Amino acid sequence: MTHSVPEAGREARAEILDFLLESGTWRTGLLSVLLDAVSAAVEGGPVVVLGVTDERVGRLWVGAVSMLSAPSSAEAIRCRHADGREEVRDGAHLVTVSTANLHLWAGSDGVVIGEDDNCSLGEMSIDPHQTERGTSVAVTHWSLLAEAVLVDSETALAAFELQESIDRKFAADTLHRLWPLAMTVASTPEMHESMSSAAEVIREHSPWALVEQTELFSLAVGAVAGGCGRDAAVAWRDRLTAGPTPEPAVHVPDPLIRLPEPVQAPTPNPAVAQPEIRTLLMGEAADLSADTVRLGCSVSWTQPRSSPLEVDLVAFLLDESRTVSTDEDFVFYNSPVGGGGAVALSVLTPEAQRVDIDFGALAPRYHRVALGIVITGPGSFSQLNPLRIVLTDNEVPVADSICTHGTTEQAMIVGEFYIRAGRWRARSVWQGYDGGLAALATSYGVVVDGPG
Repeated sequence: MTHSVPEAGREARAEILDFLLESGTWRTGLLSVLLDAVSAAVEGGPVVVLGVTDERVGRLWVGAVSMLSAPSSAEAIRCRHADGREEVRDGAHLVTVSTANLHLWAGSDGVVIGEDDNCSLGEMSIDPHQTERGTSVAVTHWSLLAEAVLVDSETALAAFELQESIDRKFAADTLHRLWPLAMTVASTPEMHESMSSAAEVIREHSPWALVEQTELFSLAVGAVAGGCGRDAAVAWRDRLTAGPTPEPAVHVPDPLIRLPEPVQAPTPNPAVAQPEIRTLLMGEAADLSADTVRLGCSVSWTQPRSSPLEVDLVAFLLDESRTVSTDEDFVFYNSPVGGGGAVALSVLTPEAQRVDIDFGALAPRYHRVALGIVITGPGSFSQLNPLRIVLTDNEVPVADSICTHGTTEQAMIVGEFYIRAGRWRARSVWQGYDGGLAALATSYGVVVDGPG
């Protein structure tokens, strides 16, 4: 009997990960070939036959396929354990058999793989995987996303919990099996090597309901921009927000969001070549120039005409675990300088404040600087739209980002700077916190006396 891939619980996931990541084995490599072969089978390709030591080991391999798929789409993959070829007659995608019986599948149309086979891994759009038995398997985004997640057990378990959480948000939709995993990778900057695969899956398979999840939608737009280019991201965003029913060809709709006119930058010196300013979408990241040592970041907002709000800029200097280590790592209005003078806050106008960062003076223990704004009295960010950040290198604007979706929050991380491959990057975030400064500070390990 053929059955669907079961959803793996946390304990089962831990057992599967121990199996996959066991020292001295190459099971993650074989899993890459297996996932891509199963992907082809689901799309109408030949059945995948995996020779295993016993049925228990077969269940572990099937479980690995399960936990790297959207929980809500488990029924799309049909698996079974069999003793002989004659038992498989009902459209299975993955069949596990005893290694001793694997020879029965010689000459079949299936992709036959033994769990101890030596396979050669391919590269997407260049070379396919090659099995020991002479079969070529095209590389897909599935194996590349899995590779990003299966770094170690802790990283993988956290990723699977996030994947499940994202999947639950779209319980009413039929999700593509890779989409929640792609969104998980997009949510984790450290998985940057697979970000282009995540972007392609997000662009091709996002549900229409994604536009209703503001933060996830903005994250997705940023991921598509980073992996496919800004023009592709804007076109994709507009298509998704337009909905499944296309507009008449004669009608040209207004943009979903009218962005404010950019703040006029200082008149540049014509004798000096000025870099083009880059606009970062929410969730999008960009490398800072290798020559950048001191960076300015101004944050501005639109105060209501009556009863202006009390707004303050804050910064968190974070270690490798993304938490503050000392009081000096929390920079705010009562303590506007931190990191031994490497980070300093200043007030520009009632509607703008600034942080200056000297990356050359930052201690090596700092891996990330998160920049936020908080409302210290009544009010919410719905009254401050639009908000804007502008990055300046040697006082020349090089990048900006705009937020128009502030709602009930009283605290928000607007952006962050982090090290990747020895180079600092900037990322637009715009993530709100309803609990104000207290909730924001606590999330980074700051012990607060009371509500902010």
